[in-house]
Amino acid sequence: MYNLLPTLRKIITAEKNFVEITPLGRNLGSTILKSWLDRANRTVSDEQWGVVTEAIEKCNLPLYVKLVFDEISQWRSYSSVKATTLAHSIHASINKLFDRIEMQHGKVLVARALGYITAAKGGLSEAELEDLLSLDEKVLNDVYQYHLPPVRRIPPLLWTRIRSDLPHYFSEREADGINVIFWYHRQFIEASKERYFRNVNFVSEVHDELAEYFLGTWGGGREKPFIYSELQR
Repeated sequence: MYNLLPTLRKIITAEKNFVEITPLGRNLGSTILKSWLDRANRTVSDEQWGVVTEAIEKCNLPLYVKLVFDEISQWRSYSSVKATTLAHSIHASINKLFDRIEMQHGKVLVARALGYITAAKGGLSEAELEDLLSLDEKVLNDVYQYHLPPVRRIPPLLWTRIRSDLPHYFSEREADGINVIFWYHRQFIEASKERYFRNVNFVSEVHDELAEYFLGTWGGGREKPFIYSELQR
């Protein structure tokens, strides 16, 4: 899709510098998962481990194994088998992860936060993301459903909590002298686009907010007007 490998081969001609990342295999994938569980002081029941081995049998790519670990780390030993299921592909596992994050932190907030990150191809600093979310009427009306705060701005901890529940799935790099974050793997870019950008209105709103923000439409004494939600009237 991104033609990265052909481009790299034109720049780096020595074949020894290329190493193919292959599936781990069921045994190695299981060994890695057990090691990570031990390190995290977590255990799963024999019945739950059966669910894990069945999944690893079907897909054991490194990213998938990491997604499985993050999922089973949420399980409890007393959880029923119905409550301890695993998706059998990377794409489906990412969507399952997004489902859980939306349930924990709110669909509107998560969708807009991840939408801004995905739409900003060069990445966003955490301060920029917080500003964008604080300028987003849908986010503010969702966060402050029943009252108006003294300052219409999202609490900084909201994004911090979301990011802490998406461990190691963002990369940080420097751009124009500031640290920005972006998805560390293209599978997350594709899954996020498919999940959130199917709605044309959503895409338009996200890009409009980004454009207004970086053009400086609001700021420097120019306050963004807002409309009370029905619950705030």
